[in-house]
Amino acid sequence: MSLMLRRAGDRINRRTGRISNGYLRLLRDLSPRDAVAETGTTPAGRMPPAEDRHFEAEPGPDAHAIAVREAFLLDLVPFAPGDHIVEIGANVGDFAQALQTFNMPFDLTCFEPAPREFRALSRNLANATGLTARARQAAVWNADADAVTLYRKAAGAEASLLPMEDYDSTTEVPAIRLDSVLERRPYRLLKLEAKGAEPEILDGAKGILDCFQYITADVGFERGARQDSTLPEVSNHLISRGWRARAVGRRRMIILFENPKWGN
Repeated sequence: MSLMLRRAGDRINRRTGRISNGYLRLLRDLSPRDAVAETGTTPAGRMPPAEDRHFEAEPGPDAHAIAVREAFLLDLVPFAPGDHIVEIGANVGDFAQALQTFNMPFDLTCFEPAPREFRALSRNLANATGLTARARQAAVWNADADAVTLYRKAAGAEASLLPMEDYDSTTEVPAIRLDSVLERRPYRLLKLEAKGAEPEILDGAKGILDCFQYITADVGFERGARQDSTLPEVSNHLISRGWRARAVGRRRMIILFENPKWGN
């Protein structure tokens, strides 16, 4: 099992460019009928369309769900039934699947800008157990806008508001500030994963961040064409506002931050 979890830690291995075994767990094969309708054919090794990447409930813990739970340091969060959780960068719903391993009722709000991934996410959330979940197709940013450019890369189903090296398509999506759409209430956790746009998202969340007790942030080397890490910007932003780093991931550059003033 440990070998499987190590492989599931990242979706893309930066040295080989291969999709991890864990993420392939979500890439379900199309039925012959769906394959013809969507692509006309499904050559061996071709990634299925995003809307067909959805998980199905299976008995016992799912290896990929456990890997996501560990990667985002969720066992350090003191969850309680009914907690409100917000996810930025929901993709097709693997974080929601990880939350289900706690066997608690959670209230989950998801944001995902990419249209095809959003459709898959909506399907997966509809099948989720123990979650009261809703999803919005929008890019979380530092300003509200009717349309911003989303850069996409088919390999690994990556998307970002910042131009990526070797991106192969673009699409226009609405953008929102987090503090303009969220209700002020106590939130247990914010999951922040935005392919390098984390600093801009935090800037657009200034009016709501104090409502969160924890933030688990992916600060890996994904920002723009240079593939910089957002660790300095994210850490400085939060620590200067009284947050503290609670833990750092071992397999991915993910940091869990805690708000010591939460609830006071």
